[in-house]
Amino acid sequence: MKLVIGIPTYKNNGTTIGSLLDSLARQTYADFRVVIVMKRGDPEGDQRTMDVIERSSKDLDISLVEQKEGFFEEALALLFKEKADVYLTSDDDAVVSPSWVEDHVRVMRDEEVGVATGEIEGQRWVNYPNLLFEKFRDKDYMMPYSDVFEDYHGFLTKVGLSVDRDKDVKMSTYKTLAVAGVNMSVKRKAIEGYSPLAFTLRGTYNESLIALNGIKKGLHSVVFQGAKVTHKDRESLSRTKDKDTANYLALERFVLPYAVDLLGFKIDVELLRRFVEEVDWNVAREGMKIALKGIEGKLKPREVREMLAENKYYKIIQMKKMEQKD
Repeated sequence: MKLVIGIPTYKNNGTTIGSLLDSLARQTYADFRVVIVMKRGDPEGDQRTMDVIERSSKDLDISLVEQKEGFFEEALALLFKEKADVYLTSDDDAVVSPSWVEDHVRVMRDEEVGVATGEIEGQRWVNYPNLLFEKFRDKDYMMPYSDVFEDYHGFLTKVGLSVDRDKDVKMSTYKTLAVAGVNMSVKRKAIEGYSPLAFTLRGTYNESLIALNGIKKGLHSVVFQGAKVTHKDRESLSRTKDKDTANYLALERFVLPYAVDLLGFKIDVELLRRFVEEVDWNVAREGMKIALKGIEGKLKPREVREMLAENKYYKIIQMKKMEQKD
C-alpha cells in the first residue's frame, strides 16, 4: 500500500509544524512519504518553516510542493496529483499519535471504506446546519437525501445540507459525512474523477465532498476509534471564537447545496426554496440563496467563490483584519 501524508501550510512561521513532523517520525508504521503543500506568506516566517522542514528531512521522506495561488481546494488538488493508494492528511498545528498511520492503514484495508477519520482531541469545527436540524428534523427538508444515508450519523439532507442525527455516538466505528482533514485517510478510488471544487474561501466541507464522491463509487466514509490527533486550540480556517468570523463560516456551510448538486447529488430546487422561506436565520438564508443562484445559473465554482468574496459577512472580517494591521 503506497501512502502519502499531505500537510497544507500557510503562514505557519515554523511554530507548530515541527511538532507534527516529529510525531510522524515516531510512527509504528513508517512506510510513507510526506508531501507538504506550502503557500508562501511572510518571508521570515516562511524561512523558519523551511528550516524546520529541512531538519525533519533527516528522519522523514519529505517533498515540498509550492502552491502559487488559490486556497484550500487548490492545495488539495496539488496533493491529489501525487501518486498513492491512500492519502492521509493532517494540519500543521496538530500532533499525531504513534500508531496514527498504522491505525488508518488498518481501516483502509476494509474494501467498503473510502474515507476515514480517527479520534480528534481539541477544539472541533462547528456544523452550523445542526442548529436548523433541531428545529426542522421532522420535515422533508431534513430527511436523508436517499436510502444510502439511512444508517449514516452525519448525512446529506434532501436540500443538500450536511447534518448530524445526535450529539453523542456510542459506536466505535460509524458512517458519517463529518470527516475532518486534520485526521483523514482517503483511498485513491474515492477521488477518481474528482477535482476539489474551488467554490469557497475557507475550504468548507471539502472533506465531506470527497466522502460523497466515494459514496458515488460504492464506498463509505467513517469515523473510528484510534489514530488519535491532538489539534491545537487556535484560530484557523474552520475554527473560530470570533463572532463575525463564525457568521462567515456559517454562511459557507449553507452554500453546500450548490456543491453537492454540481457533484451529481441533484437538489430539489423548489424544496430548497421553500426551506429558505421558512428559515428566520439571516446567515443561513443568505447562504442558501447563494446556493440557489449557483444551481439555477449553472455557475462555475469560481463564480460562487467570487459571490462569497463580495458578501457582507466576508467583507466584515476582511475589514477587521485591515484594522488590526493598522
